[in-house]
Amino acid sequence: MATTRDDLHRMVDELPESALDGVIRFLQHEANVRRRLDELHANAPTDDEPVTDEDLAAFAEGEADIDAGHGVLLVDLPPVPKTPRVPQRRRPVA
Repeated sequence: MATTRDDLHRMVDELPESALDGVIRFLQHEANVRRRLDELHANAPTDDEPVTDEDLAAFAEGEADIDAGHGVLLVDLPPVPKTPRVPQRRRPVA
């Protein structure tokens, strides 16, 4: 089920005032990350290396393996379990 803007507006409207600063900081962070990624992508150098006959042979070999039932497609892999984050303790300043 996709979340729509209406769903988000409803959720924000249900939040207590005390939670709004945190939500705003989170959304600003997400927007900044998206802008930086877009900028990196836009300024990334073009891959100008030609595809070699060796590359084409490797692609064909991989496709033949998949067609023969060997290997696993990424879409068929189980999701990777999330590793719990361990909080880091700050060391006292000496």
